[in-house]
Parts: sequence; structure tokens; C-alpha cells
Amino acid sequence: MPLKSMIKSALPHAVRARLVAARKVLLADFQDIYVLPLDAPGPEVSCEDDVTFSTHDAAAALELSARVWPDEGAAPARRQALARLEAGDRLIIGRIGDEPVMYGWLAHGMVEMTYGVFVPLRDDIAFSYNVRVHEDHRRRGLLGAYYGFLHARLRQAGYRRLLAGVARSNPIAAAAHRKAGFRKAGHCYTLGLLRRQVTWNRLPGLPALRLTNPPARD
Repeated sequence: MPLKSMIKSALPHAVRARLVAARKVLLADFQDIYVLPLDAPGPEVSCEDDVTFSTHDAAAALELSARVWPDEGAAPARRQALARLEAGDRLIIGRIGDEPVMYGWLAHGMVEMTYGVFVPLRDDIAFSYNVRVHEDHRRRGLLGAYYGFLHARLRQAGYRRLLAGVARSNPIAAAAHRKAGFRKAGHCYTLGLLRRQVTWNRLPGLPALRLTNPPARD
């Protein structure tokens, strides 16, 4: 069995996250990068729910995490929300009526190579990351509606491409992105040991190798 498959299958995601925070063992993060061209018509949206999208701030991120995903904890959400909003990212929340059912983060001119490590790209590229749909509303077309919303908004603002990272271990998310009009454009593979991590990229505009310090997760 290849090394990456052994690492990927040996530990559940929650266990890997705790070990990354401890910086004590060799860990791996394998994600494929998908691209949605914005100079072409947007994806065909077939959503079973009447969902609306709007942009929010850090307080909304904390409130949403506490209500919908309490297991994630407030401290990591607070740190990420404040840091990414300060960097210029946007939090987009999807609601059915008054109920929040999904959210996603949008970065401008950069890509997240691995958890918390963002590097600059072209100014006409946006990057979608950390998209979550509540379990009661999955497989109802919300992801397609979300990307339809982003396509229209970003195209009007002059962006040319929307990128998204999908974990190699999540074939359902990969299929949903392809259904929304994305195609695979490259990948970012990260190996971490103790307090250092190295990322190998196959994506135009990114360095092939990059050495970084893993960010705290707790």
C-alpha cells in the first residue's frame, strides 16, 4: 500500500487533528484543487430548498458554530474567523428562512495549501474553503446553489476563476464539486513532523515545495 494511503486510512480525521495540534507524529493532508471558470455561464442550480446567501462577520461565525456545530469549539472558530476576516476573507451564510443551514469562507487572491497556511495567487482568483452544510440538509443541492451564488457575484466583480480544495478522502464532496461545474486542476499534499511541515503542490502559480510551521488548532 502506498505511504499516502496508509497514512490517510490509518487515523480518523478527528484523531489526526488532535495529533497535528500536539506536533508529535508524522501526519498527512491530501487535498485536490478544483477550478470553476468564471468567464463561462454559471452552473445549473437544482436546489430542493429556498436558500438565501449573505455575507457576515466574525460574530456570526461564532454564533453559527455554537448553534449548529458545537463540537468544533469556540476558541478555534474565534481565532480563524478574526484572522481570516482581518486578511480580507468573507464569511457567507446560507439560510432557509431564519435558520442557518450552511456556511463557507471565501479568500481573494490566495489559496489555502493546508490547514491555516495561505499563500498569494493572482488577484483575479478567489478560493472557497471550509464549506459546511448541516447534516439535515445535505444532498439537497445546497452546494450547487452556493457556488451559483458565488459565480454570479465573483464574475460581476471581475474575477476569472474560483478555486476550491477538496480532501482526497471525501469522494462525495469531489462529486458535488464536479456537479457544480468544477474540474480538477491540481493538488496540495502536506506532510508534517514535529513542528515543521512541507507541502508539495501541483498547481500553476504556487511553489512546488513549501516549508511552514503548522498553525495551532486548539
